[in-house]
Amino acid sequence: MWRTDPEYLVNPAVGNLGAFRAALAARGVTVAGGERAGTAPDPTATVASVRSSPVADLVGTMMTNSDNFYAEMLLKGVGQKVWGQGTFANGMGVVHQLAGEAGVRLSGRAADGSGLSRDNTRRPQEWLDLLVAARSQPWFDSLVGGLPLGGRTGTLMNRFRGTPAEANVRAKTGSVQQTRALSGYLTTAGGRAVVFSIIVNSNPVPPEVIGAMDNVISTMAASRG
Repeated sequence: MWRTDPEYLVNPAVGNLGAFRAALAARGVTVAGGERAGTAPDPTATVASVRSSPVADLVGTMMTNSDNFYAEMLLKGVGQKVWGQGTFANGMGVVHQLAGEAGVRLSGRAADGSGLSRDNTRRPQEWLDLLVAARSQPWFDSLVGGLPLGGRTGTLMNRFRGTPAEANVRAKTGSVQQTRALSGYLTTAGGRAVVFSIIVNSNPVPPEVIGAMDNVISTMAASRG
């Protein structure tokens, strides 16, 4: 069972309890009592366990497929790892700290880890600064490898085909009700490395916006200057 509603994204453990009970019932297992999320007391016997994929793989999947749930949980996981509690506030606190250490001052507002909230506000310049700073980090190759590749993978699979940006541009897409965004990297025909961030806000967003954004990127990719 997959849910994408806000309540589930904020606290998936509660929703998963109901799904787990239903799965057990479907197999003839009766569960007495109610449902409660928390830490199991010690000593407790392990009934079953599932090992997560490495974080690097999860990040790659999140970016390639623009998976909002992964994004939310990974941010909270950062908060848990550094400050001992997996909350949005802790995760963003770590993000601001690391960005500052890389020389990037974040002044925009973040309301969630997935980017779905209308309360998220950040200028393209800040995304640009983050992408530029990432180039000097030891994990940069993993970051770029996880970004969708124009005309080839993920959310860019059907974009940029037959253009100079095909199999060239790597970028993260963004799409909510009143916003379309694309930020990432490309190499021009003249061999120049380009970092870009485009955000379009409109209510409603005209259907031709995506094509116009793609034309800008393709034109940059074709440049021999």
